[in-house]
Amino acid sequence: MTEEKEKRGGKRKGSGRKKVDLSEKELQSLLKEFKQLAKETGKSIARLLGEIAYGIEKSYATTMAGEVVEVPMPVRVKLKAIELYYQAALVKRTQTTIDDKRSGPTIGLPPTIPVPKQKQEEQPQRLHG
Repeated sequence: MTEEKEKRGGKRKGSGRKKVDLSEKELQSLLKEFKQLAKETGKSIARLLGEIAYGIEKSYATTMAGEVVEVPMPVRVKLKAIELYYQAALVKRTQTTIDDKRSGPTIGLPPTIPVPKQKQEEQPQRLHG
């Protein structure tokens, strides 16, 4: 079997640009935009999410006449902001089980004392029982 050679990087192992999947690129782009908007508005995403959840952030609607009016934040938007908070704040706990033959209770045995060679030679060897 021959190993397929990668077409990126140099000859040394681990050299070259690291492989990044599409979702990781999208996440980096999203974080970059959030940081830029936070710098422009002076509010972090956490602050904005909190303002939406508590109804401090203003919501606007356009009337049939084309006027923009301030309206209370819809309840579904507040609930979604609270849900996002809990998803980020609470750590999902997972239980993992390890299949190990030694997972039972341990039994402490006394240390073994070796029999001196003289006594081993004197004792007749037993064949049965």
